[in-house]
Amino acid sequence: MNMMQEENRKGPWTEQEDIILVNFVHLFGDRRWDFIAKVSGLKVEGER
Repeated sequence: MNMMQEENRKGPWTEQEDIILVNFVHLFGDRRWDFIAKVSGLKVEGER
């Protein structure tokens, strides 16, 4: 496993993660998920 995979976690979004995600969607739109995932710094994976 590489460092990035070790930092990722699974589970429900936290309130802080929700706020960050909503802010990035407002800035960049809801069609740029790959970009938002990279720039947001959120270390989560899997279905949420």
